[in-house]
Amino acid sequence: MRISIIIAGKMQASALPGRAGISRRPIVRGRLILLACAAAIFAGGMMVPSPAPGAGQPGLKSAPQAGTTRANRRVVIVVIDRIGLDDITGSTAPNLNRLIGGGSTSLMNARIKYDQYGQGSYVVIGAGGRALGGYNSGLAYNGDESLKAEGGYPMKAEDIYFARTGRRAPPGSVVNLFIEEMKKESDVNLATSTPGLLGQALREGKRKVSVLGNADSQLPAVFGVAGYQADGPYTNGLTGETADIFRMVTPVHREVSCVAMDEQGVVPGGDVSDDLLKRTPVGAGVSTDFKRLVEEAEAESDADLLVIDMGQTSRVDEQADYFTDRSLEIARKKAVLECDAALGKILSGLDLSRDLMIVCTPTPTRKMIADGDLLTPLIITGAGFEPGSHLSSPTTRREGLVSNFDIAPTIIEFLGLKAPAEMEGRKLSSTGPGKNLESLVVLRDRAVASFQSRRIMVRIFIIYAIVILVLYLLFVLVREDLVRRYQFSWSLVIMLALAAPLAYLILPVFRVSQLYAQILIAVGLALLLSIAALVICRRKGETVGGFGGAGTLRPLLYMSGATLFLVLLDPILGSPLMTFSPFGSDVILGDRYYGIGNLYMGVAVGAALLFAGLVLQVFPAVFDKPWKRYSLAGAVFLLTALILGYPRLGANVGGLITAVVASLVMLMKLEGKRIGWKKVAVLVLVLVAVVGILLVVDLVLPGPSSHAGRALTKIKGEGFSGVASTIGRKIAASWTLATNSIWRILFLLAIVAGVLLQWRFKLFRRVLEALPHLYASLAGMAVGTVIALLFNDSGIEPASMIAVFLLFPCMLLLAGRGHGKRSGLES
Repeated sequence: MRISIIIAGKMQASALPGRAGISRRPIVRGRLILLACAAAIFAGGMMVPSPAPGAGQPGLKSAPQAGTTRANRRVVIVVIDRIGLDDITGSTAPNLNRLIGGGSTSLMNARIKYDQYGQGSYVVIGAGGRALGGYNSGLAYNGDESLKAEGGYPMKAEDIYFARTGRRAPPGSVVNLFIEEMKKESDVNLATSTPGLLGQALREGKRKVSVLGNADSQLPAVFGVAGYQADGPYTNGLTGETADIFRMVTPVHREVSCVAMDEQGVVPGGDVSDDLLKRTPVGAGVSTDFKRLVEEAEAESDADLLVIDMGQTSRVDEQADYFTDRSLEIARKKAVLECDAALGKILSGLDLSRDLMIVCTPTPTRKMIADGDLLTPLIITGAGFEPGSHLSSPTTRREGLVSNFDIAPTIIEFLGLKAPAEMEGRKLSSTGPGKNLESLVVLRDRAVASFQSRRIMVRIFIIYAIVILVLYLLFVLVREDLVRRYQFSWSLVIMLALAAPLAYLILPVFRVSQLYAQILIAVGLALLLSIAALVICRRKGETVGGFGGAGTLRPLLYMSGATLFLVLLDPILGSPLMTFSPFGSDVILGDRYYGIGNLYMGVAVGAALLFAGLVLQVFPAVFDKPWKRYSLAGAVFLLTALILGYPRLGANVGGLITAVVASLVMLMKLEGKRIGWKKVAVLVLVLVAVVGILLVVDLVLPGPSSHAGRALTKIKGEGFSGVASTIGRKIAASWTLATNSIWRILFLLAIVAGVLLQWRFKLFRRVLEALPHLYASLAGMAVGTVIALLFNDSGIEPASMIAVFLLFPCMLLLAGRGHGKRSGLES
């Protein structure tokens, strides 16, 4: 507005041939108009609204947002790789600290499933979902860079690219020579996205993309290998000493190209060459020429997306094994401060009331990976992100924790484009001011402790269940008298297996990180819960004994009821327990961040069926009418299915399907009727209706969609190929787990145990005759194990848990059936 006024004023003045002979009235009128406009502008300046996010923060340039459109926004990604949260919290890096105070910070899950660290992480960020990079993903070059071919003659990178792809790269572009390898690696069911999807979306949206920097380093050539002999003698000009000189090799690390490239492996502009490096006589042999990097970043001021790899922290970590601990600490701190200084200069060229600055760490350090800490820092400052806040995303639904999938869709939507349906990530947002890094440190420590102990804790449960099953079968088949003689002891060890899921769910309350302490507390809790359930029955005058006696059924009733209650309550409260439970969905593994995972889904289904059948069996006088029995069982199953499947709570469609089918089977068997084809048809129709309703609710409700809703959106965008890809990926994951994990042993052993107990003791016929309502529960669980196995991508886990809730109560019934004949049928 000011510019147009000034131009108009100059045009009027220039039109005057001279001052003589000119009427002053037009000039006075023009001056009055100018004064009025100036007054209006001044008044408008006095009424400027509150500053945008980032405004007023020390060192953060800002300006009024008036006139800002998405078309003139910029995004700058600064990669400071292979550092952790401690490198930031323990540093005196002023610019990083200003960005944290002026924007949003979080932990980012940097797990690269099915790929190698340091190679696939950048590919995933650029794909916005699971994509595989392959070994050569970092081999990118400026198009006019020369590579030495066999025989010593040079070849330009753009010519090699053309020979491999049949496409000519634009002049001044950066090419990744192994884009076709990445595409082939990602052309599998395990992958959900395509390498280069971010760059492709921006290219189609007519946005300019550039990339700068690399993490190339130098290492001594391997001695004794052909081609790595000494290059010849070298004479020191000062001392006159002559010695052999050995070459240094340069590992090329330009994975940063994978963030910015399109699906053809091309970044339209930038520089990833060694012109951005300077030689150093110590350390990594080379280092980033930060002065030149900043100069080139300033020259790329017209890029809508500029991705910059600082490189230095990556070099230090790559050679961490060659440093002493003290030297490594010094080198790492020096590298962080060098990156921070360059960051400050780059930051000065941004208007954070309009633009976006993203500082990310795609890859953890080597030590972090060894420790199971795959959570790296992510900082976003600029328009739309509140100062002093944490980040969150619909992908994780957790404050202060996001996925590396989420960066690409955030950039695309910030630049006014629509993220492709193929992208698995979702747009990042701020959670509100007043947050600090200490809470992220606590979250990180708890997540790492849970990750480190999870596999061992799960194995302890599985091995315990297997040992009890084997011992029980041996004793009951060979020395049955030892089972009858020590009924309480057997009841206790059997109850421990049923109490373990509840004990594991309570365990996070104690906030212990040491593995031995977690084991002791979990065992103590399970023992306490089991003894309490058995002793309460004794206080009521009900001893353990008699097939189906109250002293046998009530402990099962209390345990299953308490387990079901807490499992269903936890997602309502935001999953504070499942997040860090050994049976929960590990946030570092990243397969599921919210809702009820597959293990506790199996627990919920098994506990619900067992609890419903036991209530009807223990209180027959209360539920003496069929409608009362159906009402109680239906209410339990409806609540379980609703919480399991509701998108804002359990968000587990496989669990919903399992719960609906298993519950309907129990309801159909509740009055001892057979299930014919008509009932099967009704079951299928009800299942389709329930799943369909919840999917519609998921898409209609405001807020983030669940896994199922996102899968439906992706399938809608990709068509049949999306359906085939999703189904294939889930089948492949389920098959891999079913054939390789220790769960398969427990599952198969449970089947064998059930067959042997039925053959030896006619177990299920006995339950049908003495406990018909419990038998209906067992029938539902038997069907539920099959459905869980088929309709979940880790189906062996929930199927095994349901099998435990099916078989172990039967073992308890046999252990407490009294001193009957050796056949075990009479008591």
